[in-house]
Amino acid sequence: MEPLERQPKESKRANQALRDYALMGMGRTLRSLHRVYLRQAEDKPGYQPPTCRNSTIFGWSMKFNWQERVGQWEQNNQRAEMTAYEQERKEDRAARIGLLKATRGKLVSRLNNIDSSTLEWTQVLSGIRMVITELRKEYDDEPILRIAEKIANMDDDELLKFIQDKRPLDDEDEDGE
Repeated sequence: MEPLERQPKESKRANQALRDYALMGMGRTLRSLHRVYLRQAEDKPGYQPPTCRNSTIFGWSMKFNWQERVGQWEQNNQRAEMTAYEQERKEDRAARIGLLKATRGKLVSRLNNIDSSTLEWTQVLSGIRMVITELRKEYDDEPILRIAEKIANMDDDELLKFIQDKRPLDDEDEDGE
């Protein structure tokens, strides 16, 4: 049962007052609800608030456990907001990973067509290092960092040989072991 749902023996007016009270937010008090109802009765001719008596509001609050129910309602709302926030973060992360993978793919596909007279190897390495670093952050994956460091430490001849051989990236020692 939802915390603000009407309870057995709770009148429609008492339940409406509970809902109004809950919607008042963190600074809510029973006295401020009473003042709202008095103002509504004065300002809106023909409108009948659930009650204009302070003692009735206090009685309903005690009899139907308003404090506990509103607290539970707030916890439910916070949980729902947190779930929505986590889902949004998950979707954002997936989008970032997709973008990084697409960038990595473009960089790798262009490695074979690099005109070394117009582009420095260090620029290409910088781009690859950035993509790998960002992907590593997303996946929290240390092996990728080691591979990136190996590529970064290659001189131009080693990198050119690596590209021409199209060898897979692996974690071998420098000695090939």
